[in-house]
Amino acid sequence: MWRFNPLHRWSCSFAVASIGYTSLYHEKAHKDTDTLSCSANVAADYTVRSPLAYGLVDDVCDTINRGTAIMEDWWRKCPPVTARIMMANAAVFALWKIPGKRTWQLLQPNLTCSWAGCARGRLWTLVTANYSHTNALHLSLNMFALAMFGPKLERILGSQDFFAVYSAGGVASCCGFLLSQRVRGVKNAMVLGASGGLMTLWAMYARMFPETQLLLFGVVPMRAQDALFLFIMLDFVGMTAGLGLIGWA
Repeated sequence: MWRFNPLHRWSCSFAVASIGYTSLYHEKAHKDTDTLSCSANVAADYTVRSPLAYGLVDDVCDTINRGTAIMEDWWRKCPPVTARIMMANAAVFALWKIPGKRTWQLLQPNLTCSWAGCARGRLWTLVTANYSHTNALHLSLNMFALAMFGPKLERILGSQDFFAVYSAGGVASCCGFLLSQRVRGVKNAMVLGASGGLMTLWAMYARMFPETQLLLFGVVPMRAQDALFLFIMLDFVGMTAGLGLIGWA
């Protein structure tokens, strides 16, 4: 979950790398006296791709096609609740991107959770904050984690119990954040994001499949239970120390 001060707006930008190639081969066509021509001298320029460019483009296209096929196959097999959670998060993220001060004034009280908001009766934010992301990187990482753990757990638990576990974890994490901020004397902090529900799913997954190998941050191989313990420790240290923009609940 991400924590932010309402006086400070923050965002994340992405740099997109692209591969370009240009290989031109020009041939001059000679004048053919036996062929009708609109001019005395006819020149033809041909754009020819080198074998290297062909191979590079083919590799890129093949990779994109395979990735697209994998994603389409995964989406077709994705259980309903996991898919709907993803779509709900994407839809709320799109709402945050609607320009205008009125958007912020409408969404901030209803899609972020704070002690002041709950004290004013906006208890629904304990739920809605778990579907709210204002940062593309935050959303992407959380949805990637949901794609890893969600489908398998939903098939095991059933859709209804899976949704109950996910929702309970999100509400509990919001409560934990608010209590930690209250103890530290912080009253205006707000929290949003699906990380609390996802950590709950991760804990259940690690309990069921403790020896499963995960690639932490996509690089470091680690057993599911070891990775969970590491993140619990990071969350504890971060929450008690109040580090950065992350709520750590």
